[in-house]
Amino acid sequence: EIGYDKMRLPNLLEHDTVLEATQQAVSWVPLQNVHCDADTQLFLCSLFSPVCLDHPIYPCRSLCEKVRRGCEGRMRTYGFPWPEMFHCDKFPVDNDMCIASRTRTETPPPPGPATGSWADGRQQIQVFNRRLYPPKTPGSSGAAGNSCKMCNHVETYENILDNFCTSDFVIRTRFKRVHKSKLNCKKVKILKKLKPGILSRKLRRPVLILDPPNLCCEEKIKKKNQENYLVMGHIRGNNLVPSFIMQWIAKSSKIFKQAIRVFKNLNCTDPKFISRSVIGDMLHLGDLSAVSNPVFTQKDIQFPFSMSVPSN
Repeated sequence: EIGYDKMRLPNLLEHDTVLEATQQAVSWVPLQNVHCDADTQLFLCSLFSPVCLDHPIYPCRSLCEKVRRGCEGRMRTYGFPWPEMFHCDKFPVDNDMCIASRTRTETPPPPGPATGSWADGRQQIQVFNRRLYPPKTPGSSGAAGNSCKMCNHVETYENILDNFCTSDFVIRTRFKRVHKSKLNCKKVKILKKLKPGILSRKLRRPVLILDPPNLCCEEKIKKKNQENYLVMGHIRGNNLVPSFIMQWIAKSSKIFKQAIRVFKNLNCTDPKFISRSVIGDMLHLGDLSAVSNPVFTQKDIQFPFSMSVPSN
């Protein structure tokens, strides 16, 4: 949730109805599910489902630029340019009233906040210095928000395949030992091979080296070290460094099972193939079953960015 439950129509992209906004927003659900930036949902919601106030509140230019930096490269990989309607120069600079990133480094607000409220008196959001700061989600901590990311990836089809294609190696494994930033693996099945060489041989019995921001994942892994895990990562010097660790949940998760089935046939060197496999199939309203988030029906409209929107 992003801190409010009523939207303004027409929205900031000139969609006149909830149904029209939802139809157009569905195309962007896969980008949210790739999680290329922590503020993707906030940015998209600010445009497709803006907060219901007397005057429209646009995303800050810095928010747009942050999401663009995180996501444009991924989009181009899949054959999609950054769209003109999201051109960051269209949005106000940060000294105006606008929606700011919620993962920025926090600074104490000045005294005397102005507060908006719904007609029924419920507080909807706070405004400091005419900038809109939505409430942070549990676990977010400003600049520290990327810590432990390796073992806290979202379970979406798009995110799993995106990480598969951007990783140097992918394995299914259990952990024999977890100690001092090292993960010793056992019962390894290689799902994406390295190029022939010394490190390729290391992958048969790998010792993974954790990055400092991910040392906090040690305790989480120790608690369930006898479980199977999906591990993806990168070569750094002579080390195998994991960037994605998720418990192997093929028996309980249809999304996870669907994603790992695609691994064998996923050609990550062909952008068109990736586009069809990761994003392309989900850009057509006729195939909404593949989208991980819920979408609308005529009777019970639900906005695809996990935001509650009234249907009347």
